[in-house]
Amino acid sequence: GGTLFLDEIGDISLNMQLKLLRVLQEGEFERVGGTETIKVDVRIIAATNKDLEKAMEDGSFRQDLYYRLNVIPIEVPPLRERSEDIKYLVYHFIEKFNKIYGKNIRDIEPQALSVLEKYTFPGNIRELENLIERIIVLNKTGMIRLSDLPSHIRQNNKPNVRNGENADLSQGLNKLVEDYERTLILKALDQNHYNKFQTAKMLNMNRSTFMSKLKKYNIA
Repeated sequence: GGTLFLDEIGDISLNMQLKLLRVLQEGEFERVGGTETIKVDVRIIAATNKDLEKAMEDGSFRQDLYYRLNVIPIEVPPLRERSEDIKYLVYHFIEKFNKIYGKNIRDIEPQALSVLEKYTFPGNIRELENLIERIIVLNKTGMIRLSDLPSHIRQNNKPNVRNGENADLSQGLNKLVEDYERTLILKALDQNHYNKFQTAKMLNMNRSTFMSKLKKYNIA
């Protein structure tokens, strides 16, 4: 018995999909390299950012497995569409990383929380989690303050390179371009489920350049 959570189910190979289908249909499997058939009774919860119906059309996801899994579908909207959840997620991550790093961050300033609630988080929950972890590690005041947030979040702007909408020209061209580049990288990472190799390929960057960009923009 028990529950098994399978994240990014849309990324598994067709061969692995067939094996998973057997577990769901027949309740049995063999270990890698083994011959003994093992019976299993488990509830499966699967998650993905991919459009599985489109994946079925292009042949990368099995139709029979899709209908086996799609019994009670729950669609979770991106973080930008549920800003009311950000406060609860922030406190959850504060508690989580306080325990991991032995810290005692007590709270977050209302101004800082307000800025986070207005930010679009192109990297979704992973971006928020990485942000809070980074702040917890570096924080020495016991409080998350507005000054702890990266400048691109404090500005609460996404510069539009094409027509300059919402661009704070006082920052200078280099800063605007860097903000845009960081946002672009985060969006590409999200689309590729934080697979850095695929993201670099999508952005037409070699691996060393891409990794230096991640370090430059403090992207985990």
